[in-house]
Amino acid sequence: MADQANQQRDEAEREIVDKAGTDHAFRQKLLSNPPAALEGVLGSALPPNVEISVVEETPSHYYLVLPPAGVAAGAELSDHQLGAVAGGGFMEDTWNDETCVSDSRCWWPH
Repeated sequence: MADQANQQRDEAEREIVDKAGTDHAFRQKLLSNPPAALEGVLGSALPPNVEISVVEETPSHYYLVLPPAGVAAGAELSDHQLGAVAGGGFMEDTWNDETCVSDSRCWWPH
């Protein structure tokens, strides 16, 4: 299930990056107000406790994104960890995840 969630997240990220590459207004909104831009693409509100940062690389400035602390490089995240990292919105099959029914960190509707 984590592989499917990773694939869904990768696909969503590619879609967002592609849109930002062709739609100047979307790119500017993504840089200035990431939650609003993403909510428009995803079609749902992001939870208030989720922070989104968007940065634009330059020819001389690159960014490296690290996994959460305590997760070894290349290690597979649990579905719950992956949901937290991805904001939960990319995992279609977790909308009714039994493990989150009592977990206040899960933001999707129960």
